[in-house]
Amino acid sequence: MSNLEIKPIEIEDLRKMDLSNSEVSLKLDGTLLYYIDGDLISARGINRNDRYSHILKILKDNNFPNCFGEMFIPNGNVLDINSKLNWKKAFYMPIDLFKSPLNYFERQKVITEKVREINNPLITQKVIFEDVNTAYQYVVDNKSEGLVIVKNGKMYKWKILQELKIKIKEHEAGKDKGTFITEDNNRISGTSMEFVGIYEFLKNKGEDVYAECEYAFKTNEGKMFQARLRRIGTKQEILGK
Repeated sequence: MSNLEIKPIEIEDLRKMDLSNSEVSLKLDGTLLYYIDGDLISARGINRNDRYSHILKILKDNNFPNCFGEMFIPNGNVLDINSKLNWKKAFYMPIDLFKSPLNYFERQKVITEKVREINNPLITQKVIFEDVNTAYQYVVDNKSEGLVIVKNGKMYKWKILQELKIKIKEHEAGKDKGTFITEDNNRISGTSMEFVGIYEFLKNKGEDVYAECEYAFKTNEGKMFQARLRRIGTKQEILGK
């Protein structure tokens, strides 16, 4: 098994895209699971029947077709669904049929009809939007993860991210780019040798170095999840003061 091939897209580019004969749906912050021949299989090929046995029973009892979908906790994130405490609280949202000869919209019709037939709140339908602006506002208002767009057989994703501008305390060397450690003890990949070079140049000049970064959310321990650097520079360059 492998993860889905989904290309990231910026909201500005999404708004410019011709979305006729396309689908814009809500992206949930869960974990991808395949339902194949009566088994729940992770994207890495690991059997998850015991972990989500309540979902498995519903799918098997209703002869659900082979598919893949998102296992999630309502209003939660990927760390919540992966916690053992939450496994039996999981919901499942089928995304698409698995290896079906039908075209995309025919496959979606099969899934929609089957989910409605099951009529169980634990098996949910995708949230579909008619336009990007409505979809964007929904994500912002509900603090959701983002959107998935299907167009001409290709999938795109847009994720809403938090922004942080913060002082870099030190750089920890590694085999390649190493890791930046911020003053609140978050760790962020060096991202590129260009960023490492800028950091070393400014430190050699006696300058404090600041980072502009983005992340999905903060964990209960206050750590940025899936943090990445946008740019680094002086305090003036990053904070504007």
